[in-house]
This record gives sequence, structure tokens and C-alpha cells, in this order.
Amino acid sequence: MFECNDGTLNDIRGFHLTEADAWQALDSAAADFAEGAVGAGRGMVCHGLSGGIGSASRVIDIDGRRFTMGVLVLTNHGLLRDLTINGNPLGRGLADGGKAKQVDTGSVVVIIATDVPLTHLKLRRICWRAVIGLARTGANMGHGSGEIAFALSTHGGVRYQDGAAFRSHKELTDAHMDTMFRAAIECVEESVLSSLWHAEAVTGYRGRRVPSLRELMDIF
Repeated sequence: MFECNDGTLNDIRGFHLTEADAWQALDSAAADFAEGAVGAGRGMVCHGLSGGIGSASRVIDIDGRRFTMGVLVLTNHGLLRDLTINGNPLGRGLADGGKAKQVDTGSVVVIIATDVPLTHLKLRRICWRAVIGLARTGANMGHGSGEIAFALSTHGGVRYQDGAAFRSHKELTDAHMDTMFRAAIECVEESVLSSLWHAEAVTGYRGRRVPSLRELMDIF
């Protein structure tokens, strides 16, 4: 059982993920963790290549104080011919004579976390910028593709269900939101590329083999 924000309890026994799994994940959280074709990212295909889990972070200086933003993605989207790295359309040269997938299907999940004090309205605005980071990697968000972005602040000063008639809290002003937008865009872009960089080639159902980015670029 787990408790939702509204105080209700939900039973997750019917899901593969259990409460014990959640606590184990929290207890084993660390600065370094596996990326690429691991966990939920195993078997994911990003821009026609082996994808999966990717992450990136930024340290943000606002008014003399240092904050952090971190992004985690699960990539399973995009076409190989559209893959763009650092502004270079590398996917055009990697595509295999038109044999690669031509329809943009799949999905990508983006989680953005920060310790900057933000309300849900500002977090929503940051989510909207996630697609800009995806677009920088060549994602066109096609008809058959789904993009899910979720943002949260770990700052505990913003409360919505304390029962008070009036409240005051610390919140980042609009004048500094561009800094947050830029950090989110850069982190999402880098996270997608990190998922590709860390993923190895995977052979799946009926022997279908999905190559890795490193393999096609003949880096090693």
C-alpha cells in the first residue's frame, strides 16, 4: 500500500513493481548509476539505436545561491535519419540506405527534479521546455510518438494542503525562470544522448538486433 497526496491509499500488489522495490530503490540511490539499456531501458530503441536510461544535471547560481537540476529520461522514440548531435545531423550518414524505420513511433519519459522553490505552475512551464531539448536531438514528436514530462521541486516551503486560509512561501520569481528553462533544455538534450552513448547493442524478439551508437560511429 502507498499513500497519495490526497491521503488515500492505493494497493499496488497487482503491479510488478512492489512497495519493497520502491524502498530498495530509495535505499540504493547514489550519485553514480547504470545508464543505457538497463532496467526499464532494456530493449528501448532511440532514433533507431539502442536507447534506454539517460541522465544529466546542472548546478545553477541564482542570487548568490547554488541550486541543482537533474534530469532522467527513458528513451524509446525518434528516427535514425533525424538524429542530431551538437547541431550536426549525424543520423543522415548513419541511416542504412533507407532500410531504417521510417515512421516516428514510440515514447519518451522525462523526469526533471530541482531544489529550487517552484510552484506547480512554474514546474509546468519547465515541462513544456522539455520538448525543446528533445528537438535538439532531432526528435520531431511524430503522430505515433508520445512525450511525457514530469517536473518536481524538493524544496519543502511550498505547501498546498495545510488547511490555512492564508500562506506565505519562498518562490523563484519570473525574472529568473529563463535560467531554469535553459538548464532543463540542456539537461534533456544531454540525457537523451547519454542514453544512446551508454547503451550497448541489444538482440531481442525473433533475433532482431538493434545496434548501438558507438558501434555505428566505429568509435571502438
